[in-house]
Amino acid sequence: MMLAILAALYAGALIFDFRPNMKGSAKGERALYLGLLAVSFSLLALNELGVRVPSPAVPIKHAVEALFHIQ
Repeated sequence: MMLAILAALYAGALIFDFRPNMKGSAKGERALYLGLLAVSFSLLALNELGVRVPSPAVPIKHAVEALFHIQ
């Protein structure tokens, strides 16, 4: 049931947010929007189906430490 609600919410986002702005946006912006929407939907759907998705916190922490030379 929750998966159906999730799909309905994302369909609503596509209909009411993406479609009206489709003509006025650049091709790269549309691709980024759809890509991020697909990634977020996939992660939420996997979470709802009971698949354990690892947290990105540790890789982000390591990237920031490497970028700013933090020990």
